[in-house]
Amino acid sequence: MDYTQPLILHLVEKKSGHWDPFIRTLCSQALFKLTVDDPGFVRETCVPKLLAALHSRNLSSRLGALLSLGETVHSLCELGEKGGESVYDALGGDTVEALKELASKYDEDKVFQGLGGDPMKEAFCLFICKLSSVHFPVHKSRPILEKWLSVITRCLLRDEASLRRNACMALSPFVEEYCKDEDGSICDKLVMDYLEGLNSATEGVRCNFAHALGSLPNFVYRKYGEAILGGLMARATTEGQEYVDSKTEAVLSLARVCVTAGVEEGGVTLSQTQAVLDILTQGMGDYTYCPKRGDAGANVRRACMTSFKELICYLASVAPSSIPEAQVKSLMCALAQQSVEPVDNVCRLAITTFVELLYNVPDIPYIPHRDEARKILPANLCSIINLRHAKETFPYWSQMLMLDSYREPLLKGFLVSVGGMSDQFFIFGKETLLSFLGTVRQDRTLEESVYGFLAGLLSDQAFVNRALAKYLKAMDHLAVSGAFTGAPPEFTEVLQREAWLKAHRSKSFQKLEALSSFLATWLQFEGNVRKKVLVKLFQFLEHRWSKVRMATALRLCESLLLYPVLEDEEKLEEACRLLSEARWDDTDFGIPVKRLRSLFEMDSDS
Repeated sequence: MDYTQPLILHLVEKKSGHWDPFIRTLCSQALFKLTVDDPGFVRETCVPKLLAALHSRNLSSRLGALLSLGETVHSLCELGEKGGESVYDALGGDTVEALKELASKYDEDKVFQGLGGDPMKEAFCLFICKLSSVHFPVHKSRPILEKWLSVITRCLLRDEASLRRNACMALSPFVEEYCKDEDGSICDKLVMDYLEGLNSATEGVRCNFAHALGSLPNFVYRKYGEAILGGLMARATTEGQEYVDSKTEAVLSLARVCVTAGVEEGGVTLSQTQAVLDILTQGMGDYTYCPKRGDAGANVRRACMTSFKELICYLASVAPSSIPEAQVKSLMCALAQQSVEPVDNVCRLAITTFVELLYNVPDIPYIPHRDEARKILPANLCSIINLRHAKETFPYWSQMLMLDSYREPLLKGFLVSVGGMSDQFFIFGKETLLSFLGTVRQDRTLEESVYGFLAGLLSDQAFVNRALAKYLKAMDHLAVSGAFTGAPPEFTEVLQREAWLKAHRSKSFQKLEALSSFLATWLQFEGNVRKKVLVKLFQFLEHRWSKVRMATALRLCESLLLYPVLEDEEKLEEACRLLSEARWDDTDFGIPVKRLRSLFEMDSDS
């Protein structure tokens, strides 16, 4: 006995209008596959039932009917096309006319408004996608096309991710099918409206239009490419925590535009490609912080990695001579840095992207130290280690520290990891840096270069703004472990001076605490450095914030026990007693400070 017809009928009558949206979706997908088994039954019996359900008062029935009808129409038209039938022959004239009038009828009945309006628009976008993909014959029906496009655009005007997804899914086939041969007025208005949408006052809406502009077909980019790229570039370079999500979408769309338009004549130009890569390079340094979301810039960095891989692999396959050397080097170094920073999802994507680009076929030109890097990072690296564990990934990147081009970005990344909150990144990052700093002592030139870079980081304002506290903590941890024993006096002198200048006026307790701990550890170095550090620590003992005074007293006491700052045992004992027993949270801290100055033989004006 054949159960095909009863099963199809059961799906149409009982499951297409189910209250659960997942059941409705599964039902529509099942109908697509079952239609090929009995297209005549579906066309004559099921399609009329679904057409009637399109106007049901029950929202679930309408939604399910719209989804199921889209899938059955798609399946019937595909079968008809294989048999040489037109859409009218595959569906029947009455069905075609009913589908043509559906958008107008829904507008009249205000189906897209009020409660249930958003789900209906979302389902109708999928319906448009299905009809567009089977060349539904409304090419000359301007009012119908405008209504369909209006539904898509209204979805984009709502701050809702699912609406965006379905609208963009419908947009590309709709424009490809119905706007390619028309006079251009629909495309003109579409591009103008969508570029204007990039400047919406609502972040979610800006995201929607940025995504939509990256979902258009080739011929649109060839005609309006300069305007679209200009709008997306402006959005991709906007600073501020309120623009992070739209910036992320714009970055992803930039690569899609370039790849879809192509680089042959009429596509994107070499200067436009370089401008996009410049934006990706800039975006790799986005560490925008949001109080509620933390490192929101991580999404931008991930988007830049994805777009860089997509664009550069495309260029390598069709026009390798157009690949700019400087941007490739900068972005590969940025990927290396992100591979060792303590943000798990960014770190994993960076490692994966780096290895894929390193072994891409055809080769991507200008990758620094390609041959040496391939010896260190195997092609199957991502499958033989757990990318979530620094214990497994850091040994590979520690070897990359010996390659000149990657050394400085990797040092930056390792310092941030050592100064961060993650235990595993701290432990294995510290081991890596201690091992590396021990190695560089054998090469005087390399040692000077590394020390110069570590001190020079405090002159990198972007790095200081985002990671000063982490840097100070990392240098503190390394110094405690003896990493800088025997370091040139100039290095220790410059570092304590620059650290003080950058942090001592901060209003962040985290930075002040890190600075006081760093300075206390720096007491291990003798001579003028120790004297200058003591002066600074005493200023912190008199800081206006009691938390800073207490933290400084605690760390100074620990350092006195670790390092031979006070040779006299009695003075050392008294100093430690004063530091540990004094009421640093009280306003009357002048007496213990005065006595401590006497013990350290410091002037009261110091």
